[in-house]
Amino acid sequence: MLTVDTRGLSRANIFATAALCAIFSNPGKLSAQVLEEVVVTAQKRAESLQDVPISVSAVSGEKLDRAGILNFADLSAYVPNFQKADTALGPVLLIRGIGSGVNQSFEQSVVQYTDDVALGRAPLARMPFMDLARIEVLRGPQNVLFGKNSIGGALSLTTAEPTNTFQARVSGEYEHEFYQQVYSGTLSGPLNDVLSARLAVRSLSDGGYYDNDILSASEPSREEFSIRTKLRWDMTDAVTSSLKIERALIDASGTPSEVFVNSPSQGGPLAFLFNDSTYPQIGESLGDLTGEDVGQEDGTFDFRRSTSIDEFSEIDATNVTLRVEANLNEMELTAVTGWLSYDTNELCDCDQTGLDVLSITQREDYKQFSQEIRLASPVGGTVDWLGGAFYQRSELNFDSFSLVDGNNILTALGTLGDRLGPLGAELTAIGKGANSKTGRAYDSGSEMYALFGQATWNLSDNVRLTVGARYTYEEKDAARTIDSKNTLTNDFDVEQSIVVNQLLGIDLQTLGELSAESALGPEYPQGFFSTHDLSEERSEEAFTPSVVMEWDSSDHTMMYGSVASGYKSGGFDARGNREGDFAYDNETVITYEAGIKSRLFDNRAELNAAVFYTDYRDLQVSQFDGEAGFFVGNAPEAVTQGVELDGRVQFTEGLSATLSLAYLSFEFKEYEGSCPRPEFIETGERKCDYAGKRNIFTPEWSGSLGLAYTKVLDRGYSIFAGIDANYVDEQYMEVTLYEPLKQDAYTKLNAQLGLESDRWSIYLVGRNLTDEEVTSYITEVTLSGGSPFFAPSYSGFYDRPRSVAVQLNYWFD
Repeated sequence: MLTVDTRGLSRANIFATAALCAIFSNPGKLSAQVLEEVVVTAQKRAESLQDVPISVSAVSGEKLDRAGILNFADLSAYVPNFQKADTALGPVLLIRGIGSGVNQSFEQSVVQYTDDVALGRAPLARMPFMDLARIEVLRGPQNVLFGKNSIGGALSLTTAEPTNTFQARVSGEYEHEFYQQVYSGTLSGPLNDVLSARLAVRSLSDGGYYDNDILSASEPSREEFSIRTKLRWDMTDAVTSSLKIERALIDASGTPSEVFVNSPSQGGPLAFLFNDSTYPQIGESLGDLTGEDVGQEDGTFDFRRSTSIDEFSEIDATNVTLRVEANLNEMELTAVTGWLSYDTNELCDCDQTGLDVLSITQREDYKQFSQEIRLASPVGGTVDWLGGAFYQRSELNFDSFSLVDGNNILTALGTLGDRLGPLGAELTAIGKGANSKTGRAYDSGSEMYALFGQATWNLSDNVRLTVGARYTYEEKDAARTIDSKNTLTNDFDVEQSIVVNQLLGIDLQTLGELSAESALGPEYPQGFFSTHDLSEERSEEAFTPSVVMEWDSSDHTMMYGSVASGYKSGGFDARGNREGDFAYDNETVITYEAGIKSRLFDNRAELNAAVFYTDYRDLQVSQFDGEAGFFVGNAPEAVTQGVELDGRVQFTEGLSATLSLAYLSFEFKEYEGSCPRPEFIETGERKCDYAGKRNIFTPEWSGSLGLAYTKVLDRGYSIFAGIDANYVDEQYMEVTLYEPLKQDAYTKLNAQLGLESDRWSIYLVGRNLTDEEVTSYITEVTLSGGSPFFAPSYSGFYDRPRSVAVQLNYWFD
């Protein structure tokens, strides 16, 4: 049962609630101006947002442009219960606290769809927004009409269409402090009586907002270039086809992270040397032994970092979509064919410090083909229906190399061991095997077939029953090979194996007990790293039904209740280190939702609300082991529930307001995960019971309040002013739910002020004007909390601080 404890309301929540009451309790203050209708395709038909029985938020292309919303990270500020988190190994998208972990084998639980083609891989969440008509955020499982793995929700992006009249626009945005520049242009119009085309181009450069003291560089610097062409052919009066070809290139250097929490060493085999020293202090001491400059980390947050490797991340993505729409005796036939591919190439200084501990190169090569065919009945009969079939084939090739080479922390430990004599024999052994390259190759393929349908029975003029279902069958295969070699001998040996295992968490005191036979034989410890060559196959099928009841209680109010099921297929772990942990299971969900959508005061205001309860089984999770690896598993049961509120009001012809408010309760019912490192050091327990705890990225309250004002002046000019306050409650940002690492509640303020005419506009765009210090992800620094140091340190990925940009737009006709 859902309960809401209002005692936890912050000032921002109370303010938002009061503002909503004020908006909707003073109809006399509203003018005759009505709200513009918002048209969405959340149910694969064009219809009013107010007629869709789903909790959905829509952001128009105009709002994206005016507010300077450049990507999913910017969008999350305007859509409660939606977040994007960046990590060193990839982005994560989340709705209602549900998303996929950091692992190349994972397909996203919140799937991005662009023009009806699924972009379900994590690197594609970094794609920039360019020339979009709108974005729809659909909350809850979308496993009937949207299909593949959309168990947490769907992000539906619709690109702008070619026009029948000539249109052109150029835009530029410049932000001085961090030297961010964005330039874009669109050109659209008819080529002849039956052909029209649209061209969109976008370029971004960013100087970065971190200072790297070792490399004397600003990070993360970024270069992006995107181009899209879209051709529409009106083949007959009843048949239209469109072809879209787009490509995006992204080249980034560095990551927006820094070490900001340092705990003193808490014992271990080197306590007599480093007791009460923090990990950076230990690093400075070891750096002195090798002549390595490791920089200084004082444990404070100041937008300064000390990493010693030139990190980079490159993405090259191509997307081709062919869409055919035909009217067949008033029925609508739609066929969507998608070709998608991308390549990534990355180098990560994954220890996040100036210590040369662990750098990882990784590459992905992904290819996808999909075909969807839908047939929809005319609207307005006794039964409205839509059905179709879906096919998708994909291939992923992923490889990575973990490099420990030259002067590094292990070399320093070996040097230290030499100086300690007999006491340092084990450290000396580590130093001798310090030059290593651990290679990982992962290849997977998937082939999926699905049939889906949805029918709405109009029981009366104001009551409708909708039943939908999807049947899915999927086959997967995968292979993973791991090989560790000494870069000096190019051979795998026991000494090198010991070094790698030290990095992966085997206690130092066990190293001397490992003989050559035990190191390579089947009796080595369960956690011991091994070279291996695995391959497996699996096939799955799923049936995911949904039921929705709608009631128009008046001409302006629709109430609904729904039950929906969802499914996400299992797979094979791309990043694991142990042979026994290759496969993970599928996850399932059932969601109960009730809502109301209402138009008020002669269509001058809207108020929508939804309450939901969601039960997840075998939730797929990924956790960093605190040393140098990730592992994937399933949380047996988790429940998320809450309330979502959206409102719009048109006060006068020029003044409007929007409000969104969300309450979210998340609880693991059954799950054992990794203990926080300080707790492990104190108790020796690696597994902790998460039952009763919230997950990461699950703030209890979030919301936004926006005001927009346009004043028409003489001679065709107008002034526009907009302000948006975005509140997020405190939340966990680190996977082991270590309490001291919670992100505090914050309120970001964004604003726009501009002068507009029929031909041009100029805006000042302010982002994070309250200059909030917000981290999107926290992770333990590699090797810091494990043997032999036991000095846990953490690094955080911080959002951009306050910035103000100038934006110029010019239209041609």
